[in-house]
Amino acid sequence: MISAVIEYEDGRVSTHTSKTKRVGTKFQKGFYEAAYDGNGTLQITTQPLEEMHEPYSSPENDMILKTVDNFFKKGIKDSVEQMGFIHKLGILMYGKQGTGKTAIMNSVSKKMIDSCDAIVIFCNSYQTLQGGISLAKKVRLIQDNPIFFIADEFDIYVRDLESDLKNLLDGKDSVSNSLFLAATNYFDRIPDTLKKRPSRFKLVVELFGIENKKTMFDVMSKISNKLKPSLFTNDEIVKLFSKVDSITIDEIKQLALDKLTNTILPEETRTPIGFQSQKKAKGDSSDENPEWYMSEEIPTPKIYGEVKLSDGKNGILRGSRKKNDSGSNI
Repeated sequence: MISAVIEYEDGRVSTHTSKTKRVGTKFQKGFYEAAYDGNGTLQITTQPLEEMHEPYSSPENDMILKTVDNFFKKGIKDSVEQMGFIHKLGILMYGKQGTGKTAIMNSVSKKMIDSCDAIVIFCNSYQTLQGGISLAKKVRLIQDNPIFFIADEFDIYVRDLESDLKNLLDGKDSVSNSLFLAATNYFDRIPDTLKKRPSRFKLVVELFGIENKKTMFDVMSKISNKLKPSLFTNDEIVKLFSKVDSITIDEIKQLALDKLTNTILPEETRTPIGFQSQKKAKGDSSDENPEWYMSEEIPTPKIYGEVKLSDGKNGILRGSRKKNDSGSNI
Protein backbone atom coordinates (compact mmCIF):
# COMPACT_ATOMS: atom_id res chain seq x y z
CA MET A 1 0.00 0.00 0.00
CA ILE A 2 1.38 3.43 -0.99
CA SER A 3 1.11 5.97 1.82
CA ALA A 4 3.05 8.88 0.32
CA VAL A 5 3.60 10.27 -3.17
CA ILE A 6 6.16 13.07 -3.36
CA GLU A 7 6.56 15.24 -6.46
CA TYR A 8 9.72 17.31 -6.91
CA GLU A 9 10.38 20.51 -8.88
CA ASP A 10 12.55 18.65 -11.41
CA GLY A 11 9.57 16.50 -12.32
CA ARG A 12 10.58 13.35 -10.47
CA VAL A 13 8.03 11.51 -8.37
CA SER A 14 8.77 9.07 -5.53
CA THR A 15 6.48 6.81 -3.54
CA HIS A 16 6.84 5.15 -0.18
CA THR A 17 4.88 2.50 1.67
CA SER A 18 5.61 3.77 5.19
CA LYS A 19 3.66 6.66 6.66
CA THR A 20 5.32 10.05 6.29
CA LYS A 21 6.79 11.28 9.57
CA ARG A 22 8.33 14.56 8.42
CA VAL A 23 9.00 16.48 5.23
CA GLY A 24 11.71 19.13 5.30
CA THR A 25 14.71 20.56 3.49
CA LYS A 26 17.44 19.50 5.95
CA PHE A 27 18.62 16.40 7.77
CA GLN A 28 17.61 16.38 11.42
CA LYS A 29 20.18 15.85 14.18
CA GLY A 30 20.54 12.26 15.35
CA PHE A 31 21.87 8.84 14.38
CA TYR A 32 21.89 7.60 10.77
CA GLU A 33 23.06 4.66 8.70
CA ALA A 34 23.37 4.56 4.90
CA ALA A 35 24.21 1.89 2.31
CA TYR A 36 23.68 1.28 -1.38
CA ASP A 37 21.10 -1.36 -2.31
CA GLY A 38 21.30 -3.83 -5.19
CA ASN A 39 20.05 -1.19 -7.62
CA GLY A 40 22.75 1.30 -6.68
CA THR A 41 20.34 3.52 -4.74
CA LEU A 42 21.57 5.04 -1.50
CA GLN A 43 19.25 3.92 1.30
CA ILE A 44 19.35 6.21 4.33
CA THR A 45 17.73 5.27 7.64
CA THR A 46 17.61 6.84 11.08
CA GLN A 47 18.93 4.59 13.85
CA PRO A 48 17.96 4.24 17.51
CA LEU A 49 20.64 4.07 20.19
CA GLU A 50 19.85 0.77 21.86
CA GLU A 51 22.15 0.98 24.87
CA MET A 52 23.67 4.01 26.58
CA HIS A 53 26.19 4.04 29.42
CA GLU A 54 28.07 7.01 30.82
CA PRO A 55 31.82 6.41 30.50
CA TYR A 56 33.69 6.18 33.78
CA SER A 57 36.45 8.64 34.64
CA SER A 58 39.97 7.54 33.70
CA PRO A 59 42.99 9.37 32.25
CA GLU A 60 42.26 7.88 28.82
CA ASN A 61 38.51 8.55 28.79
CA ASP A 62 38.95 12.06 30.17
CA MET A 63 41.54 12.84 27.50
CA ILE A 64 39.19 11.74 24.69
CA LEU A 65 36.25 13.74 26.06
CA LYS A 66 38.37 16.86 26.61
CA THR A 67 39.89 16.62 23.12
CA VAL A 68 36.48 16.43 21.45
CA ASP A 69 35.06 19.25 23.58
CA ASN A 70 37.98 21.54 22.79
CA PHE A 71 37.95 20.78 19.06
CA PHE A 72 34.27 21.60 18.68
CA LYS A 73 34.19 24.72 20.83
CA LYS A 74 32.55 27.76 19.29
CA GLY A 75 34.94 29.63 17.02
CA ILE A 76 37.50 26.83 16.60
CA LYS A 77 36.17 25.79 13.18
CA ASP A 78 36.45 29.33 11.80
CA SER A 79 39.99 29.71 13.11
CA VAL A 80 41.07 26.35 11.67
CA GLU A 81 39.67 27.24 8.26
CA GLN A 82 41.29 30.70 8.37
CA MET A 83 44.63 28.90 8.69
CA GLY A 84 43.80 27.00 5.52
CA PHE A 85 43.03 23.66 7.13
CA ILE A 86 39.96 21.39 7.12
CA HIS A 87 38.28 21.29 10.53
CA LYS A 88 38.33 17.52 11.11
CA LEU A 89 39.47 15.22 13.88
CA GLY A 90 40.27 11.50 13.97
CA ILE A 91 40.38 9.41 17.16
CA LEU A 92 41.29 5.72 17.28
CA MET A 93 40.63 3.69 20.43
CA TYR A 94 41.89 0.18 21.01
CA GLY A 95 42.08 -2.37 23.79
CA LYS A 96 40.54 -5.62 24.98
CA GLN A 97 36.81 -6.10 24.62
CA GLY A 98 34.63 -4.59 27.32
CA THR A 99 36.88 -1.64 28.22
CA GLY A 100 34.22 0.91 27.29
CA LYS A 101 35.12 1.90 23.72
CA THR A 102 31.53 1.71 22.51
CA ALA A 103 30.31 3.57 25.59
CA ILE A 104 32.71 6.42 24.81
CA MET A 105 31.54 6.60 21.18
CA ASN A 106 27.86 6.60 22.11
CA SER A 107 28.30 9.10 24.92
CA VAL A 108 30.35 11.56 22.84
CA SER A 109 27.85 11.28 19.98
CA LYS A 110 24.79 11.81 22.18
CA LYS A 111 26.42 14.81 23.88
CA MET A 112 27.22 16.44 20.54
CA ILE A 113 23.73 15.73 19.20
CA ASP A 114 22.24 17.50 22.21
CA SER A 115 24.69 20.42 22.28
CA CYS A 116 25.60 20.96 18.61
CA ASP A 117 22.82 19.28 16.57
CA ALA A 118 25.36 16.74 15.32
CA ILE A 119 24.55 14.19 12.63
CA VAL A 120 26.06 10.83 13.61
CA ILE A 121 26.65 8.23 10.91
CA PHE A 122 27.29 4.60 11.86
CA CYS A 123 30.02 3.09 9.65
CA ASN A 124 30.42 -0.40 11.06
CA SER A 125 30.78 -2.35 7.80
CA TYR A 126 32.13 -2.13 4.27
CA GLN A 127 28.70 -1.10 2.93
CA THR A 128 27.85 1.46 5.61
CA LEU A 129 31.25 3.17 5.38
CA GLN A 130 30.81 3.81 1.65
CA GLY A 131 27.18 4.77 2.19
CA GLY A 132 28.17 7.00 5.10
CA ILE A 133 30.67 8.92 2.99
CA SER A 134 27.97 9.53 0.38
CA LEU A 135 25.48 10.61 3.03
CA ALA A 136 28.00 13.06 4.52
CA LYS A 137 28.47 14.66 1.12
CA LYS A 138 24.70 15.07 0.75
CA VAL A 139 24.47 16.65 4.20
CA ARG A 140 27.26 19.10 3.40
CA LEU A 141 25.47 20.32 0.29
CA ILE A 142 22.69 21.83 2.40
CA GLN A 143 23.89 22.29 6.00
CA ASP A 144 26.92 22.61 8.26
CA ASN A 145 26.00 20.51 11.32
CA PRO A 146 28.95 18.64 12.86
CA ILE A 147 29.17 15.17 11.30
CA PHE A 148 30.42 12.24 13.37
CA PHE A 149 31.48 8.99 11.72
CA ILE A 150 31.27 6.11 14.20
CA ALA A 151 33.30 3.04 13.23
CA ASP A 152 33.05 0.24 15.79
CA GLU A 153 35.03 -2.95 15.12
CA PHE A 154 37.11 -0.89 12.71
CA ASP A 155 39.45 -3.78 11.94
CA ILE A 156 36.75 -5.74 10.08
CA TYR A 157 36.99 -3.71 6.88
CA VAL A 158 39.89 -1.30 7.29
CA ARG A 159 42.34 -3.11 5.01
CA ASP A 160 39.81 -3.60 2.21
CA LEU A 161 38.88 0.08 2.30
CA GLU A 162 42.25 1.62 3.15
CA SER A 163 42.18 3.87 0.08
CA ASP A 164 38.63 5.08 0.82
CA LEU A 165 39.60 5.79 4.41
CA LYS A 166 42.70 7.75 3.41
CA ASN A 167 40.54 9.93 1.18
CA LEU A 168 38.01 10.47 3.94
CA LEU A 169 40.44 11.05 6.80
CA ASP A 170 42.89 13.20 4.89
CA GLY A 171 42.09 13.52 1.18
CA LYS A 172 39.57 14.47 -1.47
CA ASP A 173 36.59 13.13 0.52
CA SER A 174 37.48 14.88 3.78
CA VAL A 175 34.52 16.57 5.42
CA SER A 176 34.90 19.82 7.31
CA ASN A 177 33.46 20.10 10.81
CA SER A 178 33.68 16.35 11.32
CA LEU A 179 34.96 13.67 13.69
CA PHE A 180 35.92 10.11 12.76
CA LEU A 181 35.74 8.00 15.91
CA ALA A 182 36.99 4.42 15.47
CA ALA A 183 37.44 1.49 17.84
CA THR A 184 39.07 -1.91 17.57
CA ASN A 185 40.06 -4.88 19.71
CA TYR A 186 42.84 -5.73 17.26
CA PHE A 187 45.21 -2.79 16.97
CA ASP A 188 47.78 -4.70 14.92
CA ARG A 189 45.26 -5.06 12.10
CA ILE A 190 45.08 -1.30 11.55
CA PRO A 191 47.52 -0.18 8.81
CA ASP A 192 50.37 2.09 9.87
CA THR A 193 49.39 4.48 7.07
CA LEU A 194 46.30 5.29 9.13
CA LYS A 195 47.26 4.90 12.77
CA LYS A 196 50.65 6.60 12.49
CA ARG A 197 49.51 9.70 10.62
CA PRO A 198 48.32 12.52 12.92
CA SER A 199 46.47 14.09 10.00
CA ARG A 200 44.30 10.94 9.96
CA PHE A 201 44.16 9.96 13.63
CA LYS A 202 45.20 12.81 15.89
CA LEU A 203 44.56 10.72 18.98
CA VAL A 204 45.49 7.03 19.29
CA VAL A 205 44.48 5.72 22.71
CA GLU A 206 44.63 2.33 24.39
CA LEU A 207 41.78 1.84 26.88
CA PHE A 208 42.29 -0.29 29.97
CA GLY A 209 40.05 -1.88 32.55
CA ILE A 210 38.95 0.08 35.60
CA GLU A 211 41.81 0.08 38.11
CA ASN A 212 40.44 2.39 40.80
CA LYS A 213 38.43 0.64 43.54
CA LYS A 214 36.24 3.68 44.12
CA THR A 215 35.40 3.84 40.42
CA MET A 216 34.48 0.14 40.42
CA PHE A 217 32.23 0.74 43.40
CA ASP A 218 30.59 3.80 41.85
CA VAL A 219 29.92 2.12 38.49
CA MET A 220 28.29 -0.91 40.13
CA SER A 221 26.36 1.30 42.57
CA LYS A 222 24.80 3.25 39.70
CA ILE A 223 23.70 -0.01 38.09
CA SER A 224 22.52 -1.49 41.37
CA ASN A 225 20.53 1.58 42.46
CA LYS A 226 18.45 1.60 39.28
CA LEU A 227 16.40 -1.15 40.93
CA LYS A 228 14.30 -0.80 44.07
CA PRO A 229 15.43 -2.33 46.34
CA SER A 230 19.01 -2.05 45.12
CA LEU A 231 20.51 -5.10 43.46
CA PHE A 232 23.55 -5.10 45.79
CA THR A 233 24.26 -3.76 49.27
CA ASN A 234 27.37 -1.60 49.69
CA ASP A 235 29.13 -4.42 51.53
CA GLU A 236 28.36 -6.85 48.71
CA ILE A 237 29.87 -4.50 46.15
CA VAL A 238 33.01 -4.04 48.26
CA LYS A 239 33.38 -7.82 48.56
CA LEU A 240 32.94 -8.27 44.79
CA PHE A 241 35.98 -6.15 44.06
CA SER A 242 38.16 -6.91 47.09
CA LYS A 243 40.50 -9.19 45.12
CA VAL A 244 40.27 -7.43 41.76
CA ASP A 245 42.94 -5.05 40.50
CA SER A 246 41.42 -4.36 37.08
CA ILE A 247 37.98 -5.00 35.61
CA THR A 248 36.11 -4.07 32.43
CA ILE A 249 32.68 -2.52 32.07
CA ASP A 250 31.49 -5.71 30.38
CA GLU A 251 32.62 -7.80 33.35
CA ILE A 252 30.78 -5.48 35.75
CA LYS A 253 27.66 -5.78 33.61
CA GLN A 254 27.86 -9.57 33.73
CA LEU A 255 28.26 -9.56 37.53
CA ALA A 256 25.07 -7.50 37.80
CA LEU A 257 23.17 -9.80 35.43
CA ASP A 258 24.40 -12.87 37.33
CA LYS A 259 23.07 -11.44 40.59
CA LEU A 260 19.78 -10.40 39.00
CA THR A 261 19.12 -13.81 37.46
CA ASN A 262 20.63 -15.78 40.34
CA THR A 263 23.07 -17.53 38.01
CA ILE A 264 26.30 -16.93 39.92
CA LEU A 265 28.37 -20.07 39.46
CA PRO A 266 30.71 -21.61 42.02
CA GLU A 267 34.05 -19.81 41.92
CA GLU A 268 35.96 -22.87 40.74
CA THR A 269 33.77 -23.25 37.63
CA ARG A 270 33.31 -19.68 36.41
CA THR A 271 35.56 -17.52 34.28
CA PRO A 272 37.79 -15.36 36.50
CA ILE A 273 36.84 -11.69 36.63
CA GLY A 274 39.57 -9.11 36.28
CA PHE A 275 43.04 -9.78 37.65
CA GLN A 276 43.97 -10.98 41.11
CA SER A 277 45.88 -8.48 43.19
CA GLN A 278 49.52 -9.37 43.73
CA LYS A 279 49.08 -8.18 47.30
CA LYS A 280 46.27 -10.66 47.82
CA ALA A 281 48.25 -13.44 46.17
CA LYS A 282 50.96 -12.97 48.80
CA GLY A 283 48.47 -13.24 51.62
CA ASP A 284 48.31 -9.57 52.57
CA SER A 285 44.95 -8.96 54.26
CA SER A 286 45.37 -5.23 54.83
CA ASP A 287 42.54 -4.43 52.40
CA GLU A 288 39.96 -6.81 53.83
CA ASN A 289 37.91 -3.96 55.35
CA PRO A 290 38.40 -1.06 52.96
CA GLU A 291 37.03 2.34 53.92
CA TRP A 292 37.36 4.01 50.54
CA TYR A 293 33.70 3.57 49.66
CA MET A 294 32.65 5.57 52.71
CA SER A 295 34.47 8.69 51.51
CA GLU A 296 32.46 11.51 49.97
CA GLU A 297 35.39 12.41 47.73
CA ILE A 298 35.68 10.49 44.48
CA PRO A 299 39.24 10.27 43.17
CA THR A 300 39.23 12.04 39.81
CA PRO A 301 42.30 11.51 37.61
CA LYS A 302 43.84 14.65 36.23
CA ILE A 303 43.49 15.09 32.50
CA TYR A 304 46.20 13.04 30.82
CA GLY A 305 47.38 11.67 34.19
CA GLU A 306 50.08 9.13 33.45
CA VAL A 307 49.30 9.14 29.74
CA LYS A 308 52.11 9.88 27.29
CA LEU A 309 50.94 12.52 24.90
CA SER A 310 53.68 12.45 22.28
CA ASP A 311 56.33 10.06 21.09
CA GLY A 312 58.41 12.92 19.75
CA LYS A 313 58.65 11.35 16.32
CA ASN A 314 55.44 11.75 14.42
CA GLY A 315 53.42 14.05 16.63
CA ILE A 316 50.57 11.62 17.23
CA LEU A 317 48.95 12.05 20.61
CA ARG A 318 49.33 8.81 22.51
CA GLY A 319 47.31 7.26 25.28
CA SER A 320 49.14 4.13 26.34
CA ARG A 321 50.76 3.23 29.61
CA LYS A 322 52.24 -0.05 28.45
CA LYS A 323 53.34 -1.83 25.31
CA ASN A 324 50.73 -3.57 23.24
CA ASP A 325 50.99 -7.09 21.87
CA SER A 326 52.93 -5.99 18.80
CA GLY A 327 55.65 -4.40 20.92
CA SER A 328 55.03 -0.87 19.64
CA ASN A 329 54.68 1.66 22.43
CA ILE A 330 51.30 2.97 21.31
